Amino acid sequence: VIFPSNTGEILALDALTGSLIWNSSLVIEGSISGSLELTDIDSGPVIHDGLIYASSLSGKFAVLDLISGTFIWEKAIKTSNDSIVNGDSVFITTNEGQVINLLKSNGEVRWISNIYELLELESNVTPMCSTPILAKSDIILSCYDGNVFKINSSSGEYEKLFNLGEPSFISPIIINGYIIFYTEDAELIVYK
Repeated sequence: VIFPSNTGEILALDALTGSLIWNSSLVIEGSISGSLELTDIDSGPVIHDGLIYASSLSGKFAVLDLISGTFIWEKAIKTSNDSIVNGDSVFITTNEGQVINLLKSNGEVRWISNIYELLELESNVTPMCSTPILAKSDIILSCYDGNVFKINSSSGEYEKLFNLGEPSFISPIIINGYIIFYTEDAELIVYK
């Protein structure tokens, strides 16, 4: 069992006994995040092909070996959102309103989309956008100002699709070709 802690550690626990197998820290020593939870891991760890993709609010995004907890690579990226792992890419939405495409093998940056340039938010709202979803070759995400964006997963080119009319922080879902958004006012908005 992989468990993200509020102290910035990823813990591997034995599923039968609950005993600790290994732990690895995602805390950047001496960092101040500006958040009450300085080292918290708000995103769920994503497990793919024997690797764990996780991030702490102190600003460390890391890929760890599932068996040993050893770091494979790490980047200075602050996110509260889950990453998407697809093919040889890792897609991350930062708390500052960027979407980043990294090479899965070594963390090299392929492209960065600065979504924050089109957002209509006060500067103290973080995270600005939801965890993205992959819809065919596009990344879809909703943002706190209600804007919904489509990003080409190959090039990073993005466009604003529409505005929901109210804040949306929860990641949309796709069912039978429909994208379903959930807003802060507890409304469901369906897009085809």
